[in-house]
Amino acid sequence: MSKLVDEIGRLDEFGVSYIFREAILFYGYAGVGKTRFSTYFPIVLLHNFLLSSNEVTDKTTYVVINTDFSFSFDDLQRITEANGIDYARLTKHLWVEHVKSQDDLLAVLRTIFKVIKDGKRDVKLIAIDKINDPYYEDMISYTDKRTFLSFTKDLTGGLVTIIKQLLSYASRYDIILSWSARRRKPREGFRPKKWYQDVYAGHILQYAPSIVVRLEKIESGNNKVKLKVMKNRHGNEGGEIIVEFTDYGFKL
Repeated sequence: MSKLVDEIGRLDEFGVSYIFREAILFYGYAGVGKTRFSTYFPIVLLHNFLLSSNEVTDKTTYVVINTDFSFSFDDLQRITEANGIDYARLTKHLWVEHVKSQDDLLAVLRTIFKVIKDGKRDVKLIAIDKINDPYYEDMISYTDKRTFLSFTKDLTGGLVTIIKQLLSYASRYDIILSWSARRRKPREGFRPKKWYQDVYAGHILQYAPSIVVRLEKIESGNNKVKLKVMKNRHGNEGGEIIVEFTDYGFKL
């Protein structure tokens, strides 16, 4: 059993786990490990599980949709090989897409859903990295709370539709959903209130995921973050733990 599997097993005590038919959201500022937790780790863990269960087939697919360029095949390879998994074999099951807008995201998902429905791929993971990034430039133009919330209600209508479709397919086809939402530090001269950061960072998405996790750097210059479970599958606030990133993944 790999070290990453061991640490995830321990993290389960705090309410964090990747489970079929459910969704998990990680959010935080840049450089806190969102991509690792939302894409690299679930890919490696899921592939390891399916291999050990002899369930990997030619149709087995792990989907990654990225709204920026943070997804790195080199980083994935390092973590994969550190956990004793054949990277070349794993990449045969990867389906990676890059999108820049909500329309792009919807188009890609329509293609994915059709492929699943037609039985062409056995998709086991749909990971969306920085799911809220396409909305950022529009959101920051609003400084009044009432106007902002009214705007985001309309804007996120498409996002809500996306989430509902994702949850529907996850439940029907035994898929793990994993996504991240970026917290943005304010631009110079722009000082948003706490409500702005909370809505943008992912609280507006919290009604849907089974698990919501906030990641925060302990201090600059080290490789540790504070992991806080804001919501678990039972609707309760979970635990808080310090995580140190390693070559194979992380350790508590």
